[in-house]
Amino acid sequence: INFILFPLKLANMKSMRKMQALKPQVDAINAKYKGVGMRDPKAGDKNAETMELYKKHGVNPMGGCIPMMLQIPFFFAFYKVFTVSVEMRGAPWLWVTDLSQPETLPIKILPIVMIASQFVMQSMTPQPAGDPSQQKMMKFMPLIFGFMFYNFASGLVLYYLTSNLVSMGQQWFFNKTS
Repeated sequence: INFILFPLKLANMKSMRKMQALKPQVDAINAKYKGVGMRDPKAGDKNAETMELYKKHGVNPMGGCIPMMLQIPFFFAFYKVFTVSVEMRGAPWLWVTDLSQPETLPIKILPIVMIASQFVMQSMTPQPAGDPSQQKMMKFMPLIFGFMFYNFASGLVLYYLTSNLVSMGQQWFFNKTS
């Protein structure tokens, strides 16, 4: 799935780089409208000015959502496969005795490694310009995903971990070639 979606991810990575280059200009816009509340009519002017800047430089701030949205149906399908499919019951993998069940170890290794991989991937990915509170929230996303995945089927956690590792390889490739 990651290799099929690589062209979309590559476009997203390029867009993120462009957004990172525009960060000083976005910060200037934010400083210009500092103290403007969300309900203030000037907030619309701020958003319009930011979107005009993105349009002028050919940046799509929603570009990162497309590959993720395309993966959601696969995620739900894997969830169903691992929870309902009879073929997956009792399927072992290394220390995991049943991929259709959460790990039975006292400390679940796969979710912890998945969280670590997400933090590493986050550090490799260029951060777009944006609201500082939103950026702080994004730093907590690996922990939120880890909390959600902690009691999911091991096979699903393994799929997501593998997806993270492939994405890290793709990000490394993009960082080295651009």
